[in-house]
Amino acid sequence: MDTLLALECWLGSAVGDAFTTALRVGEPAGHSPEWMQVLEQHGVQATPDDERRRILTATPLTHGAPVGELSAVLERIAERAQIALNAIEYPDDAAQAARWERMRMRIGDLRERTTAAYRKRVMPRRSMFAVAMESARAGAAAAPHGRQAFVLRCPRCRAPRLSDSDLTCVYCGADLGSGEMP
Repeated sequence: MDTLLALECWLGSAVGDAFTTALRVGEPAGHSPEWMQVLEQHGVQATPDDERRRILTATPLTHGAPVGELSAVLERIAERAQIALNAIEYPDDAAQAARWERMRMRIGDLRERTTAAYRKRVMPRRSMFAVAMESARAGAAAAPHGRQAFVLRCPRCRAPRLSDSDLTCVYCGADLGSGEMP
């Protein structure tokens, strides 16, 4: 496996694991043993309990770890990935150079893009029709707005699919349906 492919797979897997584990925290702005392990693995301090309560009152999360904790983990992942990318010599081959540049750009916007996708999943949905929709629900047959703890991941590098419009992995370029390279 070439070093760029190994970096693509490591980055996708690291981001996917952090993203999924943060979403699986059941208590809003809470923590779980798995999430604490992710924080420890990346050298990020857990938010103190009094700060968690303040975050919860200021930011109405529906579930999940605090956004700031995930952002700090993503920052550490991006730092490690940037160091690894800098250690890879810039390729002479045009296709490999395009992959290298795509990885550089992915690392550059990793924290912002992934944090924005996380916020969409853990923040309550805002709607001008919220009252009408709530009153229109009829009994148990109505589908509740449940937690979105399930994340589709790339079959090749295990990166999270951050947007419904993503048909190829933004980390390794594989087709999200089959895991094959185009």
